[in-house]
Amino acid sequence: MADLSMTWTVATWPDDPDTENADARQGLHWKTRGLVALAGTRPFAWVDDEISERDRARVTEHHGKSLLFKVNPRHGLTDAGYLELDAWLRAN
Repeated sequence: MADLSMTWTVATWPDDPDTENADARQGLHWKTRGLVALAGTRPFAWVDDEISERDRARVTEHHGKSLLFKVNPRHGLTDAGYLELDAWLRAN
């Protein structure tokens, strides 16, 4: 069986309106920059209902292994979503 032990980190969000406004003008979610910085060199999964293609591009450009999983806000994380996350976690 795979070792699924991991360190959980709670994100804290800086209050930086100038950066948030600049990111918004670029089409980035306000969380993107902070999540990439928090992840550092570690693989990370981001589950959200507001992930855009710009967010994906930014994460790809500035980070290695990551999973950006967009959920439908009407349905939340489904069984299929849990299975995809589980598979990614086991592989990373």
